Amino acid sequence: MWEMWDMRKRDGLDLLTQVVLVLLGVYFICLKQQALVHITTLLGLLMMAGGAACIVRAFIRKEQSSLFLSMPVLLAVGGIVLLIFRKQATEVVPFCIGVWALVLGVVKTVVAVQYAAARVRNWWAQIIPAALGILMGILILTGTVNLNAIFTVLMGVYLVLLGIFNIVDFFVFRHRMMHP
Repeated sequence: MWEMWDMRKRDGLDLLTQVVLVLLGVYFICLKQQALVHITTLLGLLMMAGGAACIVRAFIRKEQSSLFLSMPVLLAVGGIVLLIFRKQATEVVPFCIGVWALVLGVVKTVVAVQYAAARVRNWWAQIIPAALGILMGILILTGTVNLNAIFTVLMGVYLVLLGIFNIVDFFVFRHRMMHP
């Protein structure tokens, strides 16, 4: 019973994360100017809150080993550093987002190939966000997207599309789990 409850909580949290991605994307599209500072601030807050939440969860579950605590502590400290050095971090954040988008695109491509090999229907649905991630990563890392407004609009569009595809993928996967 508790396993089903944990799975439902995790599913709800995953779905909420994707909805937040879509909302952040819309926010970045609408904001345009000075959005890079806002992206850095939000990223710092999310890193700090996520790290703190993982630390609290580790202590509640009595998993205080250095392995369980090192990543959340680094995440929280990284968030604090981003918040303290916001202006300077705006120079580094686009590079980090470019690397993240590129890695996510490659991972989604690998997942699509594995789905195709396993003959999963709609395996190609992973290719669209994968291609978007790879394209976004390449555009940012090559310096093609330099202007603040263009970067934030592009980032907003990417987040909206990624969130929508992940929400659709969530419901397709859930339907397959319920009706094999």
